[in-house]
Amino acid sequence: MIEEFKVQRGKFDEVYHKIKLIFTHVFMACEKKLARRSGTFELLGCDILFDEKLTPYLLEMNSNPAIFTGLF
Repeated sequence: MIEEFKVQRGKFDEVYHKIKLIFTHVFMACEKKLARRSGTFELLGCDILFDEKLTPYLLEMNSNPAIFTGLF
């Protein structure tokens, strides 16, 4: 992916770190509302938008993401 978009490794690491911070803040904010059930997991869909400087912005999170690709 780094080679495909011609992004330097340092910039990629910086953007990845910012995305992890976004998710940390989101999960800390809703920690008390998340159900904890042993032996289970839940998939979340997260839409991230990048500006021209590769600053990531969280657009939305879905608790029931569509994990299929349409065959048209």
